[in-house]
This record gives sequence, C-alpha cells and structure tokens, in this order.
Amino acid sequence: MRHLLWAVMILLAAPALAGGRPVVVELFTSQGCGECPPAQALLEELSGRENVLALTWAVDYWDFMGWRDTFAAPGHAARQRAYNDRFGEPGLYTPEIVIDGRREVVGSQRDAVLAALADAAAAERPDFRIDMSEEGEFCIASLPASRIHRPLQLRAIWYKSRDRVTVTGGRNAGRELGYRNVVKAARVIGVWDGEEMHVRFPLSPPESTDADHLAILLEEGDGGPVHGVAVMALHS
Repeated sequence: MRHLLWAVMILLAAPALAGGRPVVVELFTSQGCGECPPAQALLEELSGRENVLALTWAVDYWDFMGWRDTFAAPGHAARQRAYNDRFGEPGLYTPEIVIDGRREVVGSQRDAVLAALADAAAAERPDFRIDMSEEGEFCIASLPASRIHRPLQLRAIWYKSRDRVTVTGGRNAGRELGYRNVVKAARVIGVWDGEEMHVRFPLSPPESTDADHLAILLEEGDGGPVHGVAVMALHS
C-alpha cells in the first residue's frame, strides 16, 4: 500500500490563538437515533472548514432499538463516557458533540454548536507540533522537546472521509444516511513526557478497514483536552 503525506500541522511555540491548529469537533451518533441526522448534516458542514477536524464516532448502545449500527465499536462509547465523566454529564446520549475535548454540546442544537466552536477557535489553546512521516508501511510520529505540565498521550485515529448507509430498521428505517470522517479504528500509540519523542507504528491498523485518513491527537488522557493535531491522507 502506498501512502501519501497530506499535511503536517503548524508549530506554534506559545498557545495558539484564532487561526492556529484546527479545532477538533467530535460527534457521537447512532444510526438508530432519530435525532442524529441533523447533527450529522451539521458535522458535514463543519468538516469543510479549514480550521476544523471533524470526527464521527458511531456508538452501539442504541442497537437494541431495531437496528444495529454498522459503524459502531465498543471503544467509541467508552471514549464518550470518559468525556462525560469529566464534564459531570450523567450517562450517555446522542447526538453529542465534544469540542476540543473541553466542552460538550447537544449535537442537534446548531446555534449552540456554532457558538461553542467560535469560542474554541478564538480562545488560547495549546498547540504542540506533531510531525508525521512515512517509513515503508509505518508512520513515524515525532514531537520535539517541550515544557509540559503533565504527560500527554498520543492517539492514532483512522477514519473514512465519506460514507453512506441505508437503514432498514429502527427509528431511521428507510433513510439513506450520509457521514463525514467516520472513525474506523483508534488506539493510543504512546505517552509523551516532554522529551523529544519518535513513535513508529503501522500506517494501517490491525483491523481491516477502508479508512482513507490517519489523524493523531495529543490529549490529556482519556476524555481530556486536545493539545495538538496532525492529519495524513492514506492512498492505496
């Protein structure tokens, strides 16, 4: 498989202001959720912005309602739960949008989502450089030495930029749903303590996926704020 490097995100030595690294917008959704299609349409709109990395995490906890989500994986709900535990949000719900790992918004409330996104883009935000390079069938993620207050973890996320599914059961029966940036696999690939670091890992995950992009998030553990972003396109 041949892989093409798409982008290496910008280094800013100080916290980024508006116009810095992309704001990460994560939608937790389900094909069995009748309120989710408007949130998915909003995420599609946001995914076209240069200053946004939009990600769709399909969850499986509504699968008992007549339709099994074809994009869901147990780890997706676990990520949502980690966020909500930190936010003090009781339980899980869809559609939920998490912005930069710092706040959550009901994903179908367009005005609230756009306001939260504008606030995040204008705020001072950490932006540590993550360089991505290729070595055969492997990716090398590199971080320079920097002063940090606590260890941060590197999470690799493989996603497909566009996908569609026809739902034949449950609350969205008879609908064809469109998706942007559907997460196909994700895992923690390392923990950074501020020293210069190079992590080597396969460009393709062990799971058989049709992902066409690889993102790396630098974050404060599970359910923590985002401190850096890098994205690479994958081409077979």
